[in-house]
Amino acid sequence: MHAELNEGLQNDVKEQAHEASVSSRGLGALGSEVSKALDDVVWLRNLEDPNILKKNQIP
Repeated sequence: MHAELNEGLQNDVKEQAHEASVSSRGLGALGSEVSKALDDVVWLRNLEDPNILKKNQIP
């Protein structure tokens, strides 16, 4: 009985570790998308800045 319980617990732990790994990768991808979106917001905000027309500030 202990062996069966132990095996069941090990399988549960393996499954949870796999789910955590998948979630971690998903969060990494989400973070990358958020970073890109923030870069776009900054770029668009710079377009609204009248000083953007100065030669050295064009992105």
